[in-house]
Amino acid sequence: MDPALVKERQKFINRQLAQPSVEKRKSQPVTKFKPEKSVKTFTSTPATSGSKSYNYKLTTGRSRSRFGVLNKIVNYMKERYQYGENSPLSLDELLDRTQTTDIESTDKDWLAKHALVNNEKISIQDGKFKFKPKFDIKSKKQLYRFLKKRYENGLGGVYIDDVKESLPNSENIIKNLDDSVTILTRPNDKKQVIYFNDIKNKFDVSEEFKQLWYSVSVDVSEIDIEVYLKKAGITVMEDSGRTKRKAPPRKNPRQSKRSRQFKFTNTHLDKDTLKDYSDIVTKTDK
Repeated sequence: MDPALVKERQKFINRQLAQPSVEKRKSQPVTKFKPEKSVKTFTSTPATSGSKSYNYKLTTGRSRSRFGVLNKIVNYMKERYQYGENSPLSLDELLDRTQTTDIESTDKDWLAKHALVNNEKISIQDGKFKFKPKFDIKSKKQLYRFLKKRYENGLGGVYIDDVKESLPNSENIIKNLDDSVTILTRPNDKKQVIYFNDIKNKFDVSEEFKQLWYSVSVDVSEIDIEVYLKKAGITVMEDSGRTKRKAPPRKNPRQSKRSRQFKFTNTHLDKDTLKDYSDIVTKTDK
């Protein structure tokens, strides 16, 4: 290798080493400045004996409506009656068992003097309250006699819901009555009604008599039948269901297509002013 080239190469290396080198640093992500929020501190002052302290747990009870408390008490007494317990309880005992002791004094006074006293589901005994069922029925025999008496007096049946409210374990008792009762469902409100079924009225009738019976027509209106039953002392069950609205009659499409009547805009012109040129037009076409 040429010694002159070796010297030039060495000089070039020395010059490069003598120059200062700048290292490129990695760019860091720029973070936005967020000012620190000033935190306000509140000092809690202890409540004095004269001021009322605020308790968060009591807000749910105080905001509860008085009618909601009344409904809760009545439902508790009804449920308690279904388990065979109907001893009278004081208002404080009812509030304690329904977990509504945190009501205000005005609501408590309203319950004691007005709401519970005038409620048809509650009776008063020795200043205490107890549940009052719809009917005074406590056994299977009493239910049988009750329905039979209504049948003999022409009063008809009663709602099963009222029987269930008055008689604990009523479902099994009704099943044990077998053919002595008949259960029907009202078509308007789907409520079940229980009737006394007189077994003595069950007898066999010949087919010939049935045909004769159905062949006889009776020209009597429903109003006449209702009047006759009332005179006999038999009550008539009225239909309290909603009356079905009749659908409006459909319009005949042929009748709807009527001849259209056009509105004339040239009302200022009389019939004498207007002339008919149809004859002239037909001659020119020919």
